[in-house]
Amino acid sequence: MSIKTDYIAFFKYLKKPSITRASNQKIKLKALLFLFLLALIVDFSLDWLSMNHWLINILDISDSKSQEKEVYKDGFWFAVLTVALLEPSLEELLQRSYLTSFLWNNCLVPINISLIGVMLFNIRGNILFLIFGISLIVSRIVFVKLTKNPGMKFRFLKFYARNYFFYFYLSAISFGCTHIANYPIGNFIPILPILLVFSQIFAGLILGYVRVLMGLKWSISFHAFHNFIFVIILFVKHKGL
Repeated sequence: MSIKTDYIAFFKYLKKPSITRASNQKIKLKALLFLFLLALIVDFSLDWLSMNHWLINILDISDSKSQEKEVYKDGFWFAVLTVALLEPSLEELLQRSYLTSFLWNNCLVPINISLIGVMLFNIRGNILFLIFGISLIVSRIVFVKLTKNPGMKFRFLKFYARNYFFYFYLSAISFGCTHIANYPIGNFIPILPILLVFSQIFAGLILGYVRVLMGLKWSISFHAFHNFIFVIILFVKHKGL
C-alpha cells in the first residue's frame, strides 16, 4: 500500500466510521507513520492560521502563547512527564477508550454533549455542576436501561450499527472542545471558540481512527509521540536555537 492509499483509506473511513480492526502489523506501522505526518502538517498549519486570524482580536486573546510559556517555565523533563506522557494517556482513556464498546459509548453520550456545551457557551459557577450532575444521572439511567431492558437495548443496537459516525465524531469534537480551555479568552462569544480548536478536532479524528483500527495502546503511543514532538519544538524555539 502506498501513502496515497493509506490516506484514501483514512478519509474513506471518516465518511463512514465503523468498528473494525487492521490485521497486518506492517500495514499498521506504515499507516501510523503516514497519519502521524498528516497530523503534524494539519496541526502546524491550522494552529498558525488560528493564531494569525481575526478571531484572536474578536475574542480578545491577549497572549495566545501563555500556555506554551507555562510549559516552558516548568522545565523540559516536567513537560515530557505531563504533556508527553500523562496527558495523552489520560485523554485517550477518558475520550477514546470506549469507542469500541456499545454500552459505554451510549452511556457517555450525555457527558460528552454536556462537555461540548459547557465549553462552547463558557458555562461557569453552580450551573456547571448542575449540568454535569444531570448528565451523570442520565448516563446512569441509560446504563441501567441498557443492561436490564432488552427492548431498549435492541433499539439502541440498531441505531448504533447504523449511526456509529455519531459516536465517533462526538468523541473528536468533545476532545477538541476541551482544548478551548488552553486559550485565555477575554471576550467570550458563544460557539465561536470552536474555530480555535479545529486542529485538535482533526487530531481527535486521527486518534479515533488509530484507536478503533489498531487498539488503545496505539492511540496512546501516537498521542504521546505527537505531544513529545511539540515539546521538543517548544523548547528549541524558546531557547532560540
